[in-house]
Amino acid sequence: MALPIGTQLDIAGTLLEVTEVRNPCYQLNEIHPRLLKAVVSKVDGRVCFNAGMMAHILEGVWVRSGELVTVRSDEDI
Repeated sequence: MALPIGTQLDIAGTLLEVTEVRNPCYQLNEIHPRLLKAVVSKVDGRVCFNAGMMAHILEGVWVRSGELVTVRSDEDI
């Protein structure tokens, strides 16, 4: 959630670029009834979101659950 906009992520050969941070919404509960509750917490009385990034696919292949995610540095780009 702390990644800046423009950060590039390499996931098993698929290259993504973070385009915006999003607040999780109730649509997550359509996937699983308790998913929204799982990604929202309170710290010192403040609501904290633990999910909600959007990204643009720059280069793509299929990605599977459990794949290693690498944050690319400016030197890699």
